[in-house]
Amino acid sequence: MICFLGWLLIAMSYNIPQFNERHEENFWRLFLRDIGIALFPIGLVALMYEIFLRNNFIGNMTQTIKSLMPSRYTNMRESGLIDIYPDLRIDKLKLDIENVHKTEIKIIDIWMENFNRIESAIVESIINRNCEVKIMLWDPKSLNALENRARALGNGATVRTMVDNIIGNLRYIDNIFEKLESHPNLNKFEVKFYNSFIGVHYICIGDECLVGTYLRERVSSMGTIMKVAGKQHFFFQELEKHFISQWNDKANNSTISLSRDKIKEYLDWYDEFIIAYRKK
Repeated sequence: MICFLGWLLIAMSYNIPQFNERHEENFWRLFLRDIGIALFPIGLVALMYEIFLRNNFIGNMTQTIKSLMPSRYTNMRESGLIDIYPDLRIDKLKLDIENVHKTEIKIIDIWMENFNRIESAIVESIINRNCEVKIMLWDPKSLNALENRARALGNGATVRTMVDNIIGNLRYIDNIFEKLESHPNLNKFEVKFYNSFIGVHYICIGDECLVGTYLRERVSSMGTIMKVAGKQHFFFQELEKHFISQWNDKANNSTISLSRDKIKEYLDWYDEFIIAYRKK
């Protein structure tokens, strides 16, 4: 306010004639100008001091609030956990994929519900925005684990329905490969099957991850989803380590890289699987 008043007085002084009728320099012009010149730096210093005090107050208040918060709250924030949802919001996920540029997108799941809803977003993110997409799904040939998971799901889930879901995802993945086939960014789309351990349902876009758990009688995407953000936080780092370890696990033959030819092999296997399953 003082700074503004000083500026105003200086401006007003220039609206007063420089000389009076006796050709002497106008007293009021000099008076307003000098007062304005004095007030302007005083106001500027006062403003800077006020900003300093305010920032210092906010910093102290923040520390005080942190010290008063329950440890479980601060531990949660420091872990990187920033939100929890009742289920996976596929429309929000699609929007998130559509709004990133030059970002790594990673997905690991047994199969992904509503994969068709994000297929076009994945293609567009790779072609137009130079994103890299890595997807890991459960190897449908690893039937023992699927049988155990089907029993845990209940509600009519069987090995057949689980294989159907994985193969359904595989068909959408084949569509993506087809759309990228002649594009220079084809190498930015990688897909693998894994068969070593069903850990978590994990979708990571840059430094934000959505994490689901495999509970009984509930598909992971239809249960509680935790949002974790910040590469500096230990929860994010643990999830990242899990994905990288699984992605690079070649020693135990627990991952299979997919190409269109490999996908065709699996689709042929699926036809044989259906015939054999019907004979049971």
